[in-house]
Amino acid sequence: MIITKEIYEKEILRLSQHVGLEESYKIFIDSKTPGLPKLTEMIVYELFINQFDYRSCHSDLYYSYRNVLEYAKELREKGFVDFK
Repeated sequence: MIITKEIYEKEILRLSQHVGLEESYKIFIDSKTPGLPKLTEMIVYELFINQFDYRSCHSDLYYSYRNVLEYAKELREKGFVDFK
């Protein structure tokens, strides 16, 4: 990936704030449990059930969305993710 792990965690928090679950995701990230692959799966699910529309969101939120998709794609293809 072209970003660091810390930046990716902030991207997850930005998206979780959008769906109203920032405090829960902050606790998950601080505790390092359940891990980034599971957090990615969870935030994608939350975006889906909240009908997130990437075409009409703010540019910062879109950037976060694209990074989460890039992470998921790299994880699926390689089985792991290399951060910068």
